[in-house]
Amino acid sequence: MIFRGERYELTLRLPSGETLLAYHHSAPALGSQVAVSLHQGWCLEPDQ
Repeated sequence: MIFRGERYELTLRLPSGETLLAYHHSAPALGSQVAVSLHQGWCLEPDQ
């Protein structure tokens, strides 16, 4: 988890093993499970 000025950059791991990059205003505990709602998303290139 990285603090980026006004928000935290989080790496979310889905049950399928895929990862998503997300941002949040507060930092959850490392390794914790969280519920998320996706409101907007984009991808410039596939993760390799």
